[in-house]
Amino acid sequence: MKSLKRLSIDPLAVYGTLCVKCPVPDPALADPACVARLTEELAIVQPKILVVMGSDSLAVINELGIPLSRELVPAPGELQQFTPAIEALFVPNIDEALDEEHAKREFWTAFRVLGQWWSDLPPY
Repeated sequence: MKSLKRLSIDPLAVYGTLCVKCPVPDPALADPACVARLTEELAIVQPKILVVMGSDSLAVINELGIPLSRELVPAPGELQQFTPAIEALFVPNIDEALDEEHAKREFWTAFRVLGQWWSDLPPY
């Protein structure tokens, strides 16, 4: 929430979720049906942008087989077209960026693009 407010993004306009919907300690052990729930969520929520945090999340997103989707690449801070209706922004894993100053700067440099993306949206 603080990160969104810092970028002047209305937190009520953001929907957060996890790639894996099963309570397992290692996402690699998750039941494929649990991971597939993310596909259903994307269809229901229809987000304008997908912020992918870290390489593990990127791998899950790319394996979903979303109709009309393009494979995302680990390009921090670059907007990518995921589907005709959804853009994507890859950022480093926030959990790995909390303790080390250089990693924190890399995260914020990439994440700050979300604020610019938000400010460029037309008013509703």
